[in-house]
Amino acid sequence: MSRRERRLALLMLAVAVLFVAFLLFMSIRGAIADRESRIDVKKAGLKRVLAMSEGFREAKAERERLEAKLRRTKGVSLFSLLEETGRKAGVTITKMTPRTPTTEGGVKEEAVDVSLENVTLDKLTDFVNQIQRSPQVVRILTLRIRKKLTTDNTVDAKLTVATYSLTS
Repeated sequence: MSRRERRLALLMLAVAVLFVAFLLFMSIRGAIADRESRIDVKKAGLKRVLAMSEGFREAKAERERLEAKLRRTKGVSLFSLLEETGRKAGVTITKMTPRTPTTEGGVKEEAVDVSLENVTLDKLTDFVNQIQRSPQVVRILTLRIRKKLTTDNTVDAKLTVATYSLTS
């Protein structure tokens, strides 16, 4: 082999080695990028799990607080509570209709549909606030207000109020 052919062969060998090295480098770079991408996805998933666990802890603490409150308070007569609250707020309850009690997760819910007619917004607001501030576990589930067409300052309202107790 002539000197020129040896140089050409060495040059071709060097080019082939560089080409193989380039392919190897690109392959490794692609694998690293793929792994980094998977790591980023897993980090994002971990952040979501951590955020959910914080929400879960808060919800669990709230549930435990409510269960403790349910244990401390004795069963409340929703009708009596609403009548007394209405009397204090100066509201006349037109109609109270009990709903069928439901039990879920060891907690019994008793609800009553309440109708109020010709009540001012101030008295309705006072009535709702007194229910919300009750020491018993009482919640207003729905509140519908309809403006009276005949008068300027009164409304009709329908509420669904519920109380809760532990079944065990």
